[in-house]
Amino acid sequence: MSPPKTLSRRALLSAGGGCFAGSFLLDSWLFDATATAGDGSGWQQRWGDSTHRNFTAAAPDPTELRQSWTETPEESSSLTIECVGPERVYVRDYDQIIAYRRDDGSEQWRYSANEGSLSLPTLVDETLVVQENGTAHAVAVGDGSARWTGNFSPSQQPLSTTIALDGNVYLPGGRTSLEVHPRTGFHRQSFDATSLGTLVAADEGALFWWTGGRLRATDSDGKIQWQRSLGRSHPPSGRAIAVTDGAVVVRHLPAGDGPTVTALDRDSGDSLWNTNEGIDAGVTVTAGPETVYVGANLQLRALDRTTGRTRWTMATGGSIPPQPVATPSTAYVPTTDGLVPVDPTRGTQRGIRLLPGRSIRSLAVVADGAYAIADDALVELEVAT
Repeated sequence: MSPPKTLSRRALLSAGGGCFAGSFLLDSWLFDATATAGDGSGWQQRWGDSTHRNFTAAAPDPTELRQSWTETPEESSSLTIECVGPERVYVRDYDQIIAYRRDDGSEQWRYSANEGSLSLPTLVDETLVVQENGTAHAVAVGDGSARWTGNFSPSQQPLSTTIALDGNVYLPGGRTSLEVHPRTGFHRQSFDATSLGTLVAADEGALFWWTGGRLRATDSDGKIQWQRSLGRSHPPSGRAIAVTDGAVVVRHLPAGDGPTVTALDRDSGDSLWNTNEGIDAGVTVTAGPETVYVGANLQLRALDRTTGRTRWTMATGGSIPPQPVATPSTAYVPTTDGLVPVDPTRGTQRGIRLLPGRSIRSLAVVADGAYAIADDALVELEVAT
């Protein structure tokens, strides 16, 4: 593994300035990056998906999924599947990122941190970007080498991730939030974090910020489109917010009231609905096309996307709130007794329970199958052909 090029925040600023002083031809090839495919061929764990929906356009038939291979990493402690690219699946284990081949499950490389645990990585084209305390790492997916590292401020968002949009990543820089190219580390744009707050989600030219219990929506240049007070001092984690085509759904703490999930109109910020039924600490929010899933108290609650009314509930067991993966036709629900594919509107099981008897801790769904952390092993479920 080759040593990384280390860039301070000041160096990023000067490097970016030098680049922009150059030609548009340079800019066109240097910054030609696209996000992971939106057709379901790749996967961004909800942390790496800037909308935090935990939704994929892929729709594998659960009745055709068969176990293909299993890999049990040595000395693993807290495995989670973070991203799936065309050739590899990327797993996080506290202070490491491990890359496995998708065709046979063989390990390709490991990237280790130096300061402590890694946050939740984001895949942009051929680069994984992840923060570790006050350091950002850009890792080449081909061989696990470090493209660059940079000194930044630790994120104020619990279970922080690096948000990516339109081929760029956003990193906290204290009083500013910096838009940075993931492959080169060049700085492209700055935002005033003292007024906007912490960037918590993004989607199609819209950025969503949190400060002092207030959610703000801006355009891609930071111009405020709307803002709404929701009454929580700390930014919601990626588990507790999801952005859809028409709404922003967020778990928050209103003043003088208990934990609540509220859906706001994406364009205006107007309240569409709110509910506190079954809402508690540690809530997860997942948004499908027609259903919003709220995980709390070892139970999954499915809400109508337009009204917030409960459609069905399902016990999942375990010690953490369930986080399903939503697809157009199926919600894949991780439980302590396997992976359960269910109908989004009725909650009825579709096909057989997958990996029965095993506790599913993390899940990714792609067009030709699924990947799961079952107990302490990485398992591929492949669509039978």
